[in-house]
Amino acid sequence: MEWQNIDTPDMYFYQLEIPGAIMMYSTKKGNALFNRRFKPIFQKQVHSHNITNIDENAPVTGDGLISSRKDVCLGLKVADCLPVFLFNEKKICAIHCGWRGIASGIADQAKRFMIDYQYVLGASIGPCCYEIKPDVEKIFADHDPGTIQKRNGRVFLDLKTAVIGVLGRDKLIADLPWCTKCRNDIFYSYRAGDKEHRNYAVICKT
Repeated sequence: MEWQNIDTPDMYFYQLEIPGAIMMYSTKKGNALFNRRFKPIFQKQVHSHNITNIDENAPVTGDGLISSRKDVCLGLKVADCLPVFLFNEKKICAIHCGWRGIASGIADQAKRFMIDYQYVLGASIGPCCYEIKPDVEKIFADHDPGTIQKRNGRVFLDLKTAVIGVLGRDKLIADLPWCTKCRNDIFYSYRAGDKEHRNYAVICKT
């Protein structure tokens, strides 16, 4: 199963549809229009492990959303961090995975909430570009050394490998393989200098 590119005169975005859910990831082309058209629910993201069930609580602050409703789209704002979409027959979930969120256990939290699930990865900064400092290296090297790459005296982190290690490769059904920094022509990337704008990663229950 693969993400499909949707190219219209006004927007260019990626889409993946499965039975029961549809996932989308915006680009620089038509970014604001994408947000207005699909009207996703967002939180104030703070690089935490907190996930809000919007069927029970207002989505104020946190880095994950979960719902069983068909009348809403769950949204994340990303500009290098990894968006992850989990789903089962009853619920959908979207989590925002930067190194802090992963280290604090957001993928573990989503796994506990969803129990039985499959998941999809969006685009994020890749280990080709995500250079980290020694304090972050120690966190991941101690827990999952397979997430660390070293080249020419520099250290890089693989966010996707870190998440797959928690959620399980057998449950992964699709991955949008672009590095947001390498493909800054398409996506907003904080590491490439986009300090204000964000890509939108969205999942809707169908």
